[in-house]
Amino acid sequence: MKAARLETLGEPLVIRDIPAPEAHSDGVVVRVLSSHMMSYTNEVFSGDAARIAPPIPYTPGLSAVGIVEQFGKDVVGFEEGDFVFCNPHVVDDAPGRDPEQILIGWFGLTPGAGPLLDKWKNGSFAEYAGYPAQCVAKIDPSLKDQHGSLAHLNILTVAYGALLKGSWQPGMTLVVNGITGNIGASTAMIALALGAKKVIGLGRDKAVLDDVERIDSRITCLRLIGDTEADLDALLQVESRADICVDASAAPDSSSTEVALGCLAYAGCAVWVGGVRAPIPVSYSNVLIKELKIVGSYMYNPDCPARLIQLIESGVLDMSLIDTRVFSLEDINRAIDHAPDCKGLSSVVIQP
Repeated sequence: MKAARLETLGEPLVIRDIPAPEAHSDGVVVRVLSSHMMSYTNEVFSGDAARIAPPIPYTPGLSAVGIVEQFGKDVVGFEEGDFVFCNPHVVDDAPGRDPEQILIGWFGLTPGAGPLLDKWKNGSFAEYAGYPAQCVAKIDPSLKDQHGSLAHLNILTVAYGALLKGSWQPGMTLVVNGITGNIGASTAMIALALGAKKVIGLGRDKAVLDDVERIDSRITCLRLIGDTEADLDALLQVESRADICVDASAAPDSSSTEVALGCLAYAGCAVWVGGVRAPIPVSYSNVLIKELKIVGSYMYNPDCPARLIQLIESGVLDMSLIDTRVFSLEDINRAIDHAPDCKGLSSVVIQP
């Protein structure tokens, strides 16, 4: 099969002919139709974003939408020809210790993730890819012609997982910090489909803020200027009692996160799902008196992809909102260069 291979950190991917994967006893092999590409992909391949990198050379690529070609002897519930979504989050959850975790074709998340990376290091930027059966969810075959937009499930699952960890309910008011990014815009998209009263979006790119605001009349976007006090005053004029704040910011400083926390109502919840690396000053007394919750949400619970797929199958979630930009496997390095330009609900997809 043809696969894009990372052979040297910091160098372009190369297309190689390599053997197609064989299904592990607990795994499934799919023929890849579409695979989503993250906006920060170039940072992973340069080594800047990797936590525990897979052994080089390897085939990168996170999730896949595809067709089941084979499955292992211990796998039940799948048949050849099933149309599926494969998520990359593998968790080895043994009793009595913290779980080891990896993202297939990307990197390890925990110190002891080496054995998992050895087993599942190759990802979806190829004609075929292997996944643990626990990471595979069926999709109604009537949606097969939408496999390009369905690749955005790679982002939607993270956004939906954040809402679920915030105990989302219809009728709530949501603040999304970093709404101009893929995860932030996807969070707003899902919340609106699930009955949000209103969504307040925070960001700094005015053009993207304007695009996101046009999605639905319930969205109000506020352009931040980087002055914490002034931005908070502006936000409180728009909304002072948000039920949930999903923070998807990747800002280099803590200002926007501080602003978003400032508008939570009593018993509100902040869900952190972004990439802020600066320390976050939090008022102990404010959290105590208002009984706020702050929850981390790196990925999602195992049932999240299947639940999200049901929303798509039922028509509740409108996938036509996704702006899908398709690249061939042979053109993958151009796709990597283009990926950082994809904001809001735009998405780069590789189709072998």
